Amino acid sequence: MPIQRPPVSLSLDGRPLLENPDPGLAVITDATGAGAFLVAQAPRPGTRLTWRLGTIPGVRRFLACARDGAWWMVPRTGTAVSQVPVETQFLLLDLEDGEQVLIVPLLERGMRFTLEGSANGLVLVGETGDAFQGAQGGLAAYVGRGTDPYDLLEHGAKAVAARLPGCRLRLDKTLPDLIDGFGWCTWDAFYHAVDPAGIRAGLTSLREAGASVRFLIIDDGWQSTAVQSSGEERLTSFRANAKFGHSLTPTVGMAKHEFGVDRVLVWHNITGYWGGIDPGDLPGYGAQAVARSFGQGLLQVQPLANHQWWGQAVTRPDAGGIRRFYDDYHRHLADEGVDGVKVDSQAVLEGLANGTGGRVVLTAAYRGALEDSVHRHFQGRLINCMSHGTETWYLPGDSNLNRGSNDFWPNDPASHGQHLWTNAAVGLWFGHFQQIDWDMFHSRHPQGWYHAAARAVSGGPVYVSDKPGAHDPAVLRAVAMSNGRIPRALDPGRPGRSTLYGDTPLLTVVNRNRHGAVVGVFHRQQDGATAALTVGPTELPTPREGTMAAYAHRTKTVALGGLVVTLAPQEWEVVTLSPVQNGLAIFGLANLLNSGGAIEAVTHHDGLCAIDLADGGQLVGWAARAPTIVGGARAEDLHWSPDGGRFLLSVPGTGPQRVVLRP
Repeated sequence: MPIQRPPVSLSLDGRPLLENPDPGLAVITDATGAGAFLVAQAPRPGTRLTWRLGTIPGVRRFLACARDGAWWMVPRTGTAVSQVPVETQFLLLDLEDGEQVLIVPLLERGMRFTLEGSANGLVLVGETGDAFQGAQGGLAAYVGRGTDPYDLLEHGAKAVAARLPGCRLRLDKTLPDLIDGFGWCTWDAFYHAVDPAGIRAGLTSLREAGASVRFLIIDDGWQSTAVQSSGEERLTSFRANAKFGHSLTPTVGMAKHEFGVDRVLVWHNITGYWGGIDPGDLPGYGAQAVARSFGQGLLQVQPLANHQWWGQAVTRPDAGGIRRFYDDYHRHLADEGVDGVKVDSQAVLEGLANGTGGRVVLTAAYRGALEDSVHRHFQGRLINCMSHGTETWYLPGDSNLNRGSNDFWPNDPASHGQHLWTNAAVGLWFGHFQQIDWDMFHSRHPQGWYHAAARAVSGGPVYVSDKPGAHDPAVLRAVAMSNGRIPRALDPGRPGRSTLYGDTPLLTVVNRNRHGAVVGVFHRQQDGATAALTVGPTELPTPREGTMAAYAHRTKTVALGGLVVTLAPQEWEVVTLSPVQNGLAIFGLANLLNSGGAIEAVTHHDGLCAIDLADGGQLVGWAARAPTIVGGARAEDLHWSPDGGRFLLSVPGTGPQRVVLRP
């Protein structure tokens, strides 16, 4: 590809973009035509290098996703490039002329890059992650410019996937089959005290509350471990601990055969356990104790990352032994009936890379071994977690589900709006590479409905971590259908157009269903003033032709075009948008938060409208006049209101249903 040195500015489409960039930067033409790539080159190798990207004229505001610690990113906003935080891994800027600029730092084998602001403009930072391995630079960033932010992001993601070896888009990969079922995770219910009796009690009480659990995650607390005198806790055996009788087989069998659970996943750390594995109990994997040594950028946002929580060293398998380790471990689990794994603390690898050739090299070895083993033993059922270094998003692999934020914190009232904003913002760019998992929540919680509504529009899995007996059956019925299938939206939930840059207390989360679209609206603040906005087709990333009707789940309001939603702090609403065809708009099942997710198809033919539903329930729609029931329901169960045009129709039965209406 043609390479040229930038003079006093970097231009895209003949328009200046970055002024006074470092002369060590070169431009590579993007083969897709969507933007350009920057290659950074230093005069001599180093383990941490910087380049001045320069200033960007006319910046009005920006949205950045930057790491606030080793494992997660959070959204940050501002009005000047100097405010761009350290460890920024995604940057979207809104210019005064209405155009948008996308700058995404990338990685190569020798070096991983980030952005940060300074008084002199943007700075590009490259780190190897290995004190003994220097580099001079590499493929450093992608830059794009356009009038529509969603188009810019989509085309940019395609360009990055085409340029980075082995990088794949979410749409080109398979989602794990657990994602469409309602789930339960043991973590908040029991924390480390999880045991078979507790799991039985939880599944029993969920069933009594009317929930059909399709997947179960046995989180941290089931493994055999030992605490070392230095404070590290290491994995000592592939077998479960004594609480489980040293075997998961009875618990897995109980969940599947007594409660109808389809998939049982277990938790483990990327290195086996938080302190790694014990080389005496688990020999043959080249395990060696490595002191955590995170890079300078990370230590600016988490100064104690090398010392906090579980001792200073991790005894990790070496790059050759990790493939044998995962294969042996996962084969053992599969033999006991386990169907998949949730793998935590993945970003710790960047702090364990000394002497390995660097963080990208070590993470690539671990990720390749992990994904190969998961594919071989679990048919790809993997939830990536604590993994927000860019290596997890971009390196080759088939995995397609990644936690989007830090945990759901039940006892931190101020965290709930931030939790939603973080997941939506991370999904804006990184959701092009993996589906975003918004984490578990509690159904019987002061903000249970708030989080349930967010999960319903997230496009990711929906699962709770309720304690046995601590359920809100109404919440559980609103997120899953009678057979435990969730009415899942099709994309990662992303901020809508009016809330894209986070400069309003309201957050809209937009998504699409097979028929129509859905918009979650959330007041992000714990305290503050009531706020309002109009939710209609203009909020969506992709413009819709023709008239659409809107239905608000909480207020039961129906209108053509759009609806005004007014929310107090930490209130919520879900608005379903449906195209109007032949005087009808079909919103789906009113008993579900994502009502449109229950619609399999809407077909108009010969003056009739056939509606295929995934379940029975209360069908809601808009009609210019009272429709006539042709099939699938009783005429006396249809209620149409001439004031607004809303109709409700009781559809009997469970499982797939077809209703035929004459407008």
